[in-house]
Amino acid sequence: MVAKPSIGIRSEGNLWDVMKIWDVIVVGAGPAGSTAAYYAAKEGASVLLIDKKDKIGLPVKCGEYYLTENEIKNIFPKVANISELFFDIPKSVIMNKTRILRFVSPFGERYDSPSEAYIIDREKFDYYLAQKAIASGVILKHPLRAVALTNEGITAKNKSGSETFI
Repeated sequence: MVAKPSIGIRSEGNLWDVMKIWDVIVVGAGPAGSTAAYYAAKEGASVLLIDKKDKIGLPVKCGEYYLTENEIKNIFPKVANISELFFDIPKSVIMNKTRILRFVSPFGERYDSPSEAYIIDREKFDYYLAQKAIASGVILKHPLRAVALTNEGITAKNKSGSETFI
C-alpha cells in the first residue's frame, strides 16, 4: 500500500478553486511518469500528474524501441513478479517488431544482438499511457511546468506564466 503523506495544492489564478490534498505528485507525463502515476493510483493513492507540454507525447524526445515482456524476463530472470509491470500495448502504437538489435560503430562495423522488441510510435504510446493513468484515477494537468521544489512543495507555472504552489 502507498504511504499517504499530506501534500496540498493551493490555487492561484484559475487553475484550481479549492485546496486539494495529493498523496503523490508526478512531474512529467512521459512513459516513466505516466506509468508511476498509474501504479500509485492503482494502489489507492490520489495522484496529480503534471506535464509542461501542450500535447502529451509531443514533441517526441527519444526512444521508440520497446522490449517485449519475454525479452525483459530473459534479461532479468531472477526478478519476481516482473509480469505485473507489463500490460498489453495497443496495436495502434506498434509500428514494427524486431528480433535483432544492431549496433553500428563509427567505422561501419556491425554488431548484432538477438533482442525481441517493438518499434513504437512514441507520440501515441505516451498518449496511451497518460490515458491509462487517467482511467485509473490520476488527475492530469498540462501545460504546467514545475519550476522549483522546496520542503513545502512544488512551484509550477502555467503557459501564461501564472505561478501555482503545489
